[in-house]
Amino acid sequence: MDYIFGSRGTGKTHQLLYMAAKNNGIVVCSNPKGMQQKAKDYGFDPERMQFLSYGQFAMTPLVEHKPVYIDEIDSFLRNSINSNIAGYTLSLE
Repeated sequence: MDYIFGSRGTGKTHQLLYMAAKNNGIVVCSNPKGMQQKAKDYGFDPERMQFLSYGQFAMTPLVEHKPVYIDEIDSFLRNSINSNIAGYTLSLE
């Protein structure tokens, strides 16, 4: 699993889209249409990726071998778990 860390405007989403395009992955994000346009703007072929909202991802049966790339994991957690998440840990491997 790849971890992409950085402040706003440092290219995290560009790197995520690069990996998704390279691996024909699924991009899970808050605004799939906006992310698809961003992929085009970055010069990636959006046809090589599938774009799902956080809610769609929870409801869609997925193909096991397709890699999933989640944009803004904090937002994903807040939208996926109906709870007041106050913190979490992350093990870097």
